[in-house]
Amino acid sequence: MALGGRPQLEDIYALGVEPQIIPDPGDAGALDVSRSGICEITTAAAETRTLGDPSFRGQQLDIVMVSDGGDCVITAASPVNQTGHTTITLSAIGGFIRLVGKYNATDGWEWQEIMEDTGSATS
Repeated sequence: MALGGRPQLEDIYALGVEPQIIPDPGDAGALDVSRSGICEITTAAAETRTLGDPSFRGQQLDIVMVSDGGDCVITAASPVNQTGHTTITLSAIGGFIRLVGKYNATDGWEWQEIMEDTGSATS
């Protein structure tokens, strides 16, 4: 049986698969947690960022280091994993972490680490 039809012509943005870019706030800045998206971190030296609690259930935040002038330590307002860690360290280009927003009656709003890749460490 042959499949037919016209080839897809829509721009990829029309499909809704591109994440929103969340600007890197720079050294000592706070990451924008008002929406889901990806934040590409660039450092010129050892730097820090802060991460507030998520705004809604299921919110997704990807953080990736794209330029490594030094480690970036991100301190979260609440634990980001089951161990209770609140610090994320990106130490190399490609360092990546994906977080999802959740709510529970004990702790309220918090992020849950879904995955991290080489160059990232949660402590």
